[in-house]
Amino acid sequence: EKAELFDFPFDKPIRVQTITSRASEHVQQHLYDNAAINYPWKYADYETRTRILNTTFDELFILSEAQLHLREGFSDEDGIVYLPVLFAKIDGVSSNQSEYVQKLDRLKSRELTYTATQFPLLPAQKSNMQFHMRDSSTDGKLDIEKMMQLSIWPFKNISLGAQRNIAKTMIRLIESDYIAVAANHSRQEHEQYLFGQMLLIPTEIIRLYQQFDYSYMNPTILIFMEEQSGQMQRQDAVMLLFASMLGFDVIIYSPGGLLSIEHFITEQLLNTYRLEKISFDETLENLLASTNRAEQS
Repeated sequence: EKAELFDFPFDKPIRVQTITSRASEHVQQHLYDNAAINYPWKYADYETRTRILNTTFDELFILSEAQLHLREGFSDEDGIVYLPVLFAKIDGVSSNQSEYVQKLDRLKSRELTYTATQFPLLPAQKSNMQFHMRDSSTDGKLDIEKMMQLSIWPFKNISLGAQRNIAKTMIRLIESDYIAVAANHSRQEHEQYLFGQMLLIPTEIIRLYQQFDYSYMNPTILIFMEEQSGQMQRQDAVMLLFASMLGFDVIIYSPGGLLSIEHFITEQLLNTYRLEKISFDETLENLLASTNRAEQS
């Protein structure tokens, strides 16, 4: 039985429940049923809302290779397109290293994948956002069009539809409580912090977003946490959550099973998978190189 869908991030996260066999059947069925009604950039001017998929470990990799309109939970209504996304953390390593690395390599090799092994993922915002938020507000509420007119708005060169969706997504994240408020911040300071950090999203992420045709393949952020990676910071959690709300898949590998994004989010939005072994000395480069050597021998 399916669980109720939710519109991230406002409703309680009752995720889409699926099983591996049903996911495969769903993809195959909709591959034919929807082919005639789907076309490139159909949803270019739509607002995106994301729905987190609750999956088995094997299903995670099946769905990561499926176009969004083939995933369960994809729909559109009244100018909003609902995108089923993956938001997952894989703790430990598999006893079947070959299979573990093959899945990792497939994720990394995707055309729209952003891979990171070092923190922080983006710098901390140093500028005071108080006056920028005031200038982009009407009657105390953030105004999309005013946000887009800010001198510091970094997205001016992308399409207006994409800019408006970014602004709407920023507002939803700011108004939510999914990022924990820092101990030394008031609610107002917290909102200014979120506003400022989202303006520092790396260029590589924005370029992937520009290539993202909402009903087809979505971008992926792949994080591989190494012993020398450093600690995930609050601004990293903001970036990952913001990207997820734009429609990215976010998959975090933590061979050592250490907490990271969990320190900064207030709800358990992650699907977490714990594999058989804990290892503290794995590096992405060495894992992929070992597989390449095995294939060549």
